[in-house]
Amino acid sequence: MFKLFQIRLVFILLMSTFLLGCTDSTVTNIQSVILEDEAKQMVLDNHYVHNEETEILSVELKNNKYYIEWQIEGDCQRGIDSINSDRVIEIIEVEIC
Repeated sequence: MFKLFQIRLVFILLMSTFLLGCTDSTVTNIQSVILEDEAKQMVLDNHYVHNEETEILSVELKNNKYYIEWQIEGDCQRGIDSINSDRVIEIIEVEIC
């Protein structure tokens, strides 16, 4: 009976170690690095057009990235950018009418 307890205890310890090792500690939660308002401002700065106002339409958080939909009505542009925890902006979609 004691041997069965030891085997179960070892099994539980090994599985716990394995499961903890499977978590990726290098992935940083974007919300702890960049606030949503900062991400919006980055997109606004990135799409600055003299005498035109960039408007943020929506912000979505998925796959540890902010996806920000924007438009510049006077310049007839709209699109979606993503921002990761390294503050890299990637253009996902752009539409010019």
